[in-house]
Amino acid sequence: MSKYFNQFKWVLILVILAFNLASCINNKPLLYFPDLRDSNFVVHNANFIPKIQKGDVLYIAINSSDPQSSLVFNSANSFSILGSNSAQGAYATPGFLVENDGNINLPKLGSVKAEGKSKYQLSKEIQNSLNDYLKDPIVNIRFMNYRVTVLGEVARPGTYTTNNEKMNILEALGLAGDLTAYGTRNTILLLRDSSNITISHRVNINDNSLFLSNYYFLQSNDVIYVEPRKTKALSTSQSIIIIPLILSSLTTLLVFLNYFK
Repeated sequence: MSKYFNQFKWVLILVILAFNLASCINNKPLLYFPDLRDSNFVVHNANFIPKIQKGDVLYIAINSSDPQSSLVFNSANSFSILGSNSAQGAYATPGFLVENDGNINLPKLGSVKAEGKSKYQLSKEIQNSLNDYLKDPIVNIRFMNYRVTVLGEVARPGTYTTNNEKMNILEALGLAGDLTAYGTRNTILLLRDSSNITISHRVNINDNSLFLSNYYFLQSNDVIYVEPRKTKALSTSQSIIIIPLILSSLTTLLVFLNYFK
C-alpha cells in the first residue's frame, strides 16, 4: 500500500502546484490605471460644454413675468401620445428637434440656428429675440436625448440615454456594466461625428494620461467599441487549472486499475 500512497502523494502535489501556478497569473492587463497612486491632478477640459448637434431634442422652457403669455412658447415641451390607437401608452419625447439643417422651429420666432452652439449660447439668443414678445423672458435649455453607444466586450452593450450632459468615458463603460475579462483596456475605439466628419481615436484606460485627453469627456452620439483581447487571460487561466485536474483524475484512475488488476 505504501507504493500507492506515494503515487497519491505525488498526484496531490501536482494538483497543488497547478493551483499555485494559476494564482500567479499576471492580472495587470485587466486593471484600470495600474500605476495610479494617491495624487492630485487637473483633468484636461474639465469645463467641457457639449455642443448641440443635428438630431438632438432640446427641452426649452420659457418663462416671463406674464406666465400666461409664455404658454405658447412651451407647447412642444409636453408629452404627446403617439397615434390615436396607442394601447401601450407610447409617448413622444417632449422638446424641439434639431433638424437636418441644424435649426429648430420655435413658435413666433420661426427657424433658429442651433447646431454647433452650447445650450447657454442658444438660450441667450432666444432670450434676446423674445424681448419683442415677452417681458423679462427667461430661457432654460436641457438635452433630452443625450446618448452614447457602447459596443463590444462589455457586460451590457447598447445605446444609453441619460440626463447627464457631462459624461466621461469611465461613466459610459459603467453604464454598460464594465468591460469583460476579454476586453482590451489600451485600444478602446471612440467614434465621434463632428461637422459631418467621423473622427476615430484610440483610448487607453490603463494610462493616467487619459485624464488629460480631449476624449475623456464624451459628446452626445459618441460610439465606444471595446475590442476583444488577442490573448484571453481568463480562458488561459481556466486551462491551466482544468488540464492538471484532468491529468490527475486520469492518474488516479490508472492507479485504481493497477490496484484491482
